Amino acid sequence: MIVSKDSYSFGALLNTFRKRGNFTQQHLAKTIGVHRNAISRWEMGDFLPDSKSKVLELIRALKLDDMEGRQLLEASFTTPTSIWYVPYLRNPFFTGRQATLEHLYQHLKPDKSQTCMRSYALQGLGGIGKTQLAVEYAYCYALEYTAVLWIRADTEENVIASFLHIAESLRLFPGQETSRSRIVAELQRWLTSHSGWLLIWDNLEDMEVLHRYLPPTHQGAILVTTRLQAVGTQVQGIELSPMTREEGILFLLRRAKILGQQAGHDRVQHLAKQRLSEYSTAGELVETMGGLPLALDQVGAYIEETACSVSGYFDLYRKQSKHLLDRRGASAVDHPQSTAATLSLAYACVGQANAAAAELLCLCAFLHPDAILEEIIRVDATLPESTLEVIAHDSYQLDQAIAVLRKYSLINRSSETQTLTIHRLVQVVLKDHMDISTLQRWSERTVRVLNAVFPSVTEQKKTEVWPQCQRYLAHVESCSLLIEKWELTSPEAGKLLHRAGVYLRLRAQYAQAERWLLRALSILQHAQGTEHIEVAETLNALAVLYRTQGKYEEAEPLLQRALTIREILGAEAPDIAETLNELAALYWSWERYKEAEPLFQRALRIWEHEMGSEHPNVARSLNGLALAYWSRGKYREAEPLFQRAARIWEHEMGPEHPNVASSINNLAMTYWSEGRYEDAEPLFQRALQIWEQKLGPEHPEVAIGLNGLGKLYTDQERFEEAESHFLRALEIRKRQLGAERPAVADTLNALAKLYTNQGRFEEAESHFLRALEIRRRQLGAERPAVADTLNGLAKLYADQERFEEAESHFLQALHIRQQQLGSGHLETATILNTLAQLYARQKKYEEAKSFYEQALHIRE
Repeated sequence: MIVSKDSYSFGALLNTFRKRGNFTQQHLAKTIGVHRNAISRWEMGDFLPDSKSKVLELIRALKLDDMEGRQLLEASFTTPTSIWYVPYLRNPFFTGRQATLEHLYQHLKPDKSQTCMRSYALQGLGGIGKTQLAVEYAYCYALEYTAVLWIRADTEENVIASFLHIAESLRLFPGQETSRSRIVAELQRWLTSHSGWLLIWDNLEDMEVLHRYLPPTHQGAILVTTRLQAVGTQVQGIELSPMTREEGILFLLRRAKILGQQAGHDRVQHLAKQRLSEYSTAGELVETMGGLPLALDQVGAYIEETACSVSGYFDLYRKQSKHLLDRRGASAVDHPQSTAATLSLAYACVGQANAAAAELLCLCAFLHPDAILEEIIRVDATLPESTLEVIAHDSYQLDQAIAVLRKYSLINRSSETQTLTIHRLVQVVLKDHMDISTLQRWSERTVRVLNAVFPSVTEQKKTEVWPQCQRYLAHVESCSLLIEKWELTSPEAGKLLHRAGVYLRLRAQYAQAERWLLRALSILQHAQGTEHIEVAETLNALAVLYRTQGKYEEAEPLLQRALTIREILGAEAPDIAETLNELAALYWSWERYKEAEPLFQRALRIWEHEMGSEHPNVARSLNGLALAYWSRGKYREAEPLFQRAARIWEHEMGPEHPNVASSINNLAMTYWSEGRYEDAEPLFQRALQIWEQKLGPEHPEVAIGLNGLGKLYTDQERFEEAESHFLRALEIRKRQLGAERPAVADTLNALAKLYTNQGRFEEAESHFLRALEIRRRQLGAERPAVADTLNGLAKLYADQERFEEAESHFLQALHIRQQQLGSGHLETATILNTLAQLYARQKKYEEAKSFYEQALHIRE
């Protein structure tokens, strides 16, 4: 029902609406929390509500529609100085922004003690909700001002037209024709001579217009909405952010009429419990639309008009985003342009103003929307037929391009972090309106630029460049999607994924590292040929990844192929040594010690000859060769090599480098093996501290340090500390490497030995059997690690007087040790000694004597 404002006062309107809603005066008074006589006196015209909030409570209680609510609100402005010219109805779906509304009120409210101008600007991207927020502010606080006036400020012609409407509302020229200049002069005079008014300049494109038409002094409040990010010294700016996820869900569901207009966050939470799928999909839509109110309004309007579901819309959007973003809907009045039209118009204006700015925006559209580092733009990358190279080498030109983009709020710039940010829907709209050739061209350019800036992760500086790599990682992810979508096969694409894959491997993000390295290998083989040096580098990197994960069978053929390529092509000797060293490391991890040792020695000779005896790569081979010696019980040969490796790394890379931790941890293992516990413990602790600080507490190398300390504490009968360290190491290794890897078996085996010492036989047997299963499957049935587990099980069975099982396992372990390590190895002597003890307990003295003598001979 629409009631004519000319026919009814506020009291008459209230009386009509109250009776229609079947409210008594007392009931309505109780509903809105006022004195029982207040409604009667309002209807009689004795008084008006003392605040606009009371009028809004009446509108809600009486369930008035937009037109009726506006009538009642305008009827409450009956004092001679209450003037209202706002050409928009209040948005019944307005959601959130309460903190911004309150902030505006605190700074724009009429205050007779203030003589300075009070001016604020709502800034942001087109569609961010600036106008709607200004409308909401006008309706919320209308009763606080003597007049609320609205100016359409997008063009100077609209400014003059608005001045004319305001002049008519103020009755400055009753029934008279007048000139443009006189209208401006009279309205300026009125603004100067009156106080307590609010003047809203909507969609201001040029701050000079504001200064040109405002009087130099006034006692009112100015509220501006603008895409400009630079608003000068006379106006305070408030940058509007996109809606939060919860705000966006509430707004979307109210706009789609899935929830009522007055629904609050409690209704959303109820929906989340009752219809989780719909709630989750709404949240995904909010994130996809980047919380842009205009886009969410379009979504809600489409759902309302077509009666489709939220998930149905989302499915359609994935296939036809361009059509949906272009479609505004029939019910749009206050903002008739679609999201796509709004953003495309801004881009067109940028292109006319500055070609480099338009290209910069295109580059940003293909990167991750957040934290686009300016150094990416400044990098020296060859980009044919592009103006980006100009701004890359000229800071002034770059600033000018960014200034144009900021004028339309298409990007934000942080001087503190030197990064740019672009809204994800700006990216979507730009790409949706490109043809296929343009999309491919910009995809290739983006990959080329990022490849030029992403650093190589060398062994010497692997942790130094990690922060830089991490800053680029989200952009590499965006590029990887472009590479996959457009099947890019340029060398730059392969190199980018290779370097990023190496970085991820070092950070223990193995699944993603494998995907990128495999893709890099495929691209480089296509672009460079299967026998290219860069192919060998990627083969090498992929093999190191597999070795780190304990996937030895996958790693070996890759390293052998890389070595063949490098040797055939006559690669530089250090590159050949790199593959030799990695192959040796693989064989050592695989417990193929006899094959590992000569490869370590060969790599060491090459690196010493080519790079000098103090090069960090020399330390890598020294460390590896020492490990080979240690694994075969040659502790005296291993110790000086570990010490020399640690000294080189510490001198060349600093005392806190992870490689230093590796060498001192290995040295600690040597001391532990020799029973030098006091020497071993501080080295174990220092290595663990370095790994935790440099690599993070969940890195697999941290588990190496934990495992070493656990073994030391077990031998010292510090069982609680040992178990704590083992359990933490086990959790890290399972999570980072997978539950079926040799490293997991190593910790299970160590835990089983600890439980045996504590008499926790059931737990010990379970862990031994699990470790044995993994080791046999992953390493092979005849490996020293398998013998170690068999030996542990045999001791356990002997402690339980399960002599037959113990003897069987001892003999299996002895056979493997003799085969793999030789009859004269200390580990062989250990098994001979324990087997002798077993026979002695069974009073098989002849057998016991024979094995004791063999063990004694080896140890002597």
